[in-house]
Amino acid sequence: MFSGNDIRGIYGSEWDAETAYRIGFNLTAVLKTENILVGRDARLSSEEIFERLSSGILDSGATVLDMGLCATPELYFANAYYGLGGSVMITASHNPPQYNGLKISGRNAAPLDGVNGLKQLEALIQIRPVPKRRRGVLAPLDIETDYLSFLKPFKKHIKPLRIVADCSDGMAGYRIHQVMKDLRLELIFLNDRPDGNFPHHGPDPMNPEGIAELSRQVRERQADLGMRFDGDGDRIVFVDDQGQLVSPDLIIALLGHHYFGHRPKLPDQDRTVLY
Repeated sequence: MFSGNDIRGIYGSEWDAETAYRIGFNLTAVLKTENILVGRDARLSSEEIFERLSSGILDSGATVLDMGLCATPELYFANAYYGLGGSVMITASHNPPQYNGLKISGRNAAPLDGVNGLKQLEALIQIRPVPKRRRGVLAPLDIETDYLSFLKPFKKHIKPLRIVADCSDGMAGYRIHQVMKDLRLELIFLNDRPDGNFPHHGPDPMNPEGIAELSRQVRERQADLGMRFDGDGDRIVFVDDQGQLVSPDLIIALLGHHYFGHRPKLPDQDRTVLY
């Protein structure tokens, strides 16, 4: 379940609630922080994992900042924006519904990997945890206002377009209506209600069946383009106005040039979260 970049496997067989608890307990030492942000996707096992992971963090004496349901980019934003010591996103990204996992980051949302902490964490969870005498505190964190304000500079100069947006029953659908509502776009949403069963076509955006449906919708609705997200909202693919898939390599180069020029500056004031 431990890979080079994250923790992922079939929940209930390849890893379980006890493993989640032990991971949470040892995160304080690995991340060298006493406050850990935790968010989760809508997979059926995410709530149980959150409860056990958080219980481990709290038993280590650290604070859990609970973001609740969210897309992975939102969690990364909050980690860096509020100057937190670390974060965990409970998700298996584009994997099938029976999978779940953890994306762990340190300060400034820098990912934890096999070089800077995952191997240490894998070794530590073999040891039975001994809860600290003083338990940590769980506190909710609502980022909506700050997150939507942060995105505003990126939304300039967007021309009127007709777009088909397939959220793949994943977390992109959780906030996409708020993000898009003030743009001059005609948006046609597909599968925009998060559902951990992924009933329509699964969370992998490159799945041929899902791409075929998106392409058909774009042609039938005479849209300018179509876009399709993965399960946790951090991956996207595009099709053009003829329903043809555009190479993701070309898209990332195009978006890199555009958004680097529109990147907002973070405010100078103290953004420390109070809890």
